[in-house]
Amino acid sequence: MKKSTVLLIVMFAGAVFISVGLLSILPVVKLKKSGLKTEGIVTGTDFHGKGLMVATVSFKTAGDVEISSSARSHKHLDKGEIVDFWYDRNTPAKITFGDTVGYDMRAVYGGGLFFFLGLFYLLKYRREDQLKNKLVRSGMKVDAEVVAVCRNEKYNMGESAPWIIKCKWHDNINDIDYYFISSDFTADPAQYLGGRTLIPVFLDPSDKGKYFMDTSFIPENISI
Repeated sequence: MKKSTVLLIVMFAGAVFISVGLLSILPVVKLKKSGLKTEGIVTGTDFHGKGLMVATVSFKTAGDVEISSSARSHKHLDKGEIVDFWYDRNTPAKITFGDTVGYDMRAVYGGGLFFFLGLFYLLKYRREDQLKNKLVRSGMKVDAEVVAVCRNEKYNMGESAPWIIKCKWHDNINDIDYYFISSDFTADPAQYLGGRTLIPVFLDPSDKGKYFMDTSFIPENISI
């Protein structure tokens, strides 16, 4: 699966979490703002899994109508307890204890983290692709010598670290050796070299630190 596809899935999941959180928060905020505040007696409580308590309260509306309704509560409520809450003046059965916003914001924060991390890396990889395409079109192509196929030590993960290919190219004009590192691989890419000792590398002539190593001969499913 391509990186962009994975990141779009991550962003979509983040957007879903944000939407779920907001769909829970907005009715509470709206009801606290436009509803009527009153008090009632807790007639029952229930828990659904590891979520919030659902409390049922009995109360009288401003029109002296007896109502029984339920809503989620972040607080621990006991049967027989007198509590404050808000109800919809037009549909009194719609109530809120007004204390679940902070709890539901966790979904918004978590979803936002997933969404913006996905967006950040999506833009990052797209910039890298643009640079790669520019280098392939107008960069300087050299054949770099394969000097090692090894784990990427920068991750400090030992035998769990991804694999990389290291190459070297000697600039005869300036008598300088340049070293290049491939992108990461989830499996040892040596088996796919097929006897190759040279790999094409495209350089930015004005900044040889900007380069693209063409490892398109290696299957995409082991590329990170």
